[in-house]
Amino acid sequence: MEVVRTVRVPVHYALTKRKLRILDRLTARLTYSVSVWSRLFDERNLKGTYTDRAGFYERVKAQTRLPGHMVQCCFDTAAWMWRSHRLKLQV
Repeated sequence: MEVVRTVRVPVHYALTKRKLRILDRLTARLTYSVSVWSRLFDERNLKGTYTDRAGFYERVKAQTRLPGHMVQCCFDTAAWMWRSHRLKLQV
C-alpha cells in the first residue's frame, strides 16, 4: 500500500526563485532520506533503536548527501512513523 502525503511549508511573501529552489531541493532530499530509512526498516525489520541507526548511518549519509544531523533527524522521523504504524497494526 502506498500513501502519498502533501506537506505545506509556510514561506515569506517576498520569496525569491533562488530561495524557493533551495527549499525544494532540501525538502526533496529530506523526503528521500526518510524514504531510505523507511525502506531499511521494512527490509531489515529494524526496531528504531540507536543501535539500528549506527549500523546504517554512514550508508544513508553517503547515499543522500545530507549532513549528519539531518540524517539523524530523518532516522527519528522514520522510526516514529514505523512505531506508530506497528501500534496501529496491533489494535
